[in-house]
Amino acid sequence: MTERADREAEKRSTLLNETPLFVSTYKISPEKSARMIIRETAGPLVLARPTPLKPDLVENRSLRESDLFPYEFLDERPYRTISLSVTVYDRKISEILYRDETGRQIKAVSNIDFNYLSGFASFEDEAAHWSSLMMVGNIDSEQEQDLSERARLFGTTYRPKTGPDPSLFSSTTPEYIVYAKSEEAVPEELFEQLDALHRYYAANEDRLKVLYQRREALAAAHKRWKEANPPVEKDIIINFSPIR
Repeated sequence: MTERADREAEKRSTLLNETPLFVSTYKISPEKSARMIIRETAGPLVLARPTPLKPDLVENRSLRESDLFPYEFLDERPYRTISLSVTVYDRKISEILYRDETGRQIKAVSNIDFNYLSGFASFEDEAAHWSSLMMVGNIDSEQEQDLSERARLFGTTYRPKTGPDPSLFSSTTPEYIVYAKSEEAVPEELFEQLDALHRYYAANEDRLKVLYQRREALAAAHKRWKEANPPVEKDIIINFSPIR
């Protein structure tokens, strides 16, 4: 058994070894064999009091933050956040949705597969430290046509989702197009975010693709392992004691 399993087994044994004053058992679900067992025990829960700090640890508050973190203060680059919703069509072209602080939506299109720009929370370039909060989804045109055909067979209508035309871009160089009535209507923040992502992709394309393939392979292997090793249902045990 692993160390974690050993700890769980020890905790379970401790709970069951306490002599209960009252036991009530419930079925969690009709489809499952596991039960919820609620047991009243005699011993009250004793909480350890926190150890007070020593006086010499609380008296000296004169140190500056720059004394504690000298290297951090040498980096003057700002910390910025990228918050975009992205739909990738056929793993070829990405449709990007940006919302400003008023809720206004602005759409952009990129010839980058944004799946390669997912899977990590941050990166940095010469301009800033970037935190990524992107949501990336995928649409497959063949699956969309299949859904439309199935809907027709059931006497209803489903309009397949279609992506932007890849011929919008003249080359494979990372590029994007922002749809707006005028350049003045587009927040500078959106240009900064898209510029940072496209620069980072252009400089790290091969590495990003390898990392993505590795994540996909690990996810597939984990899925196969879970299918071959389904979790064993366990009773949920709750011990409680009245406050006296």
